Amino acid sequence: VAAERALRSWWTSGFNKHGSLVTEAKIEEAFLTFFPFVRVRFDLLGALFGIVKQTRNKRTVEVPREITIERSFDLTAPAAETAEFGVGHCDLSSDTLWPLDEARLSERGMVFRPQHTPDEVAARTVRATIETVASQTRLDRVVFKSLESARRRVSLIQYPFWVFRYSFRGRLYQALVDGQDGRLWVGKAPGNDAYRASCLIGGIAGAAF
Repeated sequence: VAAERALRSWWTSGFNKHGSLVTEAKIEEAFLTFFPFVRVRFDLLGALFGIVKQTRNKRTVEVPREITIERSFDLTAPAAETAEFGVGHCDLSSDTLWPLDEARLSERGMVFRPQHTPDEVAARTVRATIETVASQTRLDRVVFKSLESARRRVSLIQYPFWVFRYSFRGRLYQALVDGQDGRLWVGKAPGNDAYRASCLIGGIAGAAF
């Protein structure tokens, strides 16, 4: 009930959705799913040595810079292909975690099986994090980089989502609602024709200006 309320509330929010959604849209299917995610917690430690270019007296000079990294991360990444549903991570910040009981979950909804091992997903997540952190240092040239993860803790989590499929004027759309806090996670909806027309006119007017 709460998940359906979140969907109907989303239908009426914003100006970019069709105004007749509330009166004409019909929910065709709603079911609970559990998506597998890998939670990886680790500390990132290390340093980068590089060059930063600065302008002094109308001349560009290269200044050596050392950056020390010491940060903790708590990340999640999908352990199965979830692109169809538009889910790339889950939010565990205020959730209570319970021991995994697949038999009980299967009784409540559809359980997606992991397609990648937790260690594979964790290693990929750590590598991507190292690359992101290194790119955010704003060094013009990296001379030496040494970043390693420490105290890595990896766990497999089945996270609940309500999947809604609804019809509107002969077409089907899909939306996902977080099974923990009841907020809409991701969804597709028909656009507002007046809103799209005004955006087009505004874009043409801006280009002409």
